[in-house]
Amino acid sequence: MKYPEGITHDLVDKASFHIANRANTRRGGVGVLECYENQEVTPDFVPRGYPEYNPVEQLFGWLKAYMKKKVNEYHDGSGWSREQMREVLLEAKSKVTYELVKGWYRNSFEHMHPGKMIPLYLRAQ
Repeated sequence: MKYPEGITHDLVDKASFHIANRANTRRGGVGVLECYENQEVTPDFVPRGYPEYNPVEQLFGWLKAYMKKKVNEYHDGSGWSREQMREVLLEAKSKVTYELVKGWYRNSFEHMHPGKMIPLYLRAQ
């Protein structure tokens, strides 16, 4: 996989599969860190204990707020049915835009590197 042009960093949490070098190389594969090196991309590890730095956690926060706004529209207080949950999640999925995702990454970058210039690929259009 080739990263899009201009991408120089990848924000990554420390989940085991993001740093699984030994398991990959035992199977004859390339380690995760070596993959980054081959692509000339620097993994930027989100520090433990700072979920607000993780773009995926920002997505979960956005999704939670979205679902809270929709709660009265989808059920009467008796809880979500499986079909209602599916419907609201699909609706939410359709609302996630490239600009939203880029904003979550930009926010993470700003938290992790205060004062550093935001890379071009994260700047608002």
